[in-house]
Amino acid sequence: MRAIVTGAAGFVGSHLSAHLLDHGDEVVGLDSFTDYYDPRLKEANVATLVGREGFTLHRLDLTCAPLARLFEQADVVYHLAGQPGVRGSWGNDFQPYLARNVLATQQVLEAARNASLWKVIYALFL
Repeated sequence: MRAIVTGAAGFVGSHLSAHLLDHGDEVVGLDSFTDYYDPRLKEANVATLVGREGFTLHRLDLTCAPLARLFEQADVVYHLAGQPGVRGSWGNDFQPYLARNVLATQQVLEAARNASLWKVIYALFL
């Protein structure tokens, strides 16, 4: 199976990617490596994945990336990307929160709608 994992450099996304690889799946990891968390933590999360057979990492912003091309050869999309935390959803930090959660999810769903996917699995972490 070919899986897309958005937020692949996050804690959950990197562990899910490793699990899928361990079970013989091909994984295309997507992550923008934002500075909401220290990017070095994300680099450490994917360090064990990069170079593994069946894993490809794309550093991209889900709000503007050409997702349709990536999704057309996938069987399943695990959408884990987003900016966690409730505090950031109000006040001065609302715009990045909106883009990284709502707009990114809308782009993922739009690309998935036109692809021949088996499933889209969406997980929200607050």
